[in-house]
Amino acid sequence: MAEAYGDIKSADLKILNWSWDDTIARLTVWWQLGDSRASEFMDFDGAGRVVRSEAFYGK
Repeated sequence: MAEAYGDIKSADLKILNWSWDDTIARLTVWWQLGDSRASEFMDFDGAGRVVRSEAFYGK
């Protein structure tokens, strides 16, 4: 986990916004933890499993 999140010791993050696209079954979440911000998306198949995801991190 340290490779992905660096020095972050807690997952007490603040959800800034989220959206669901029913056409392509994609959940997108924007969150903040301290001065770190991220957006992540997950694409789901018909059974509700994540089949693709990406995350983008910045400050």
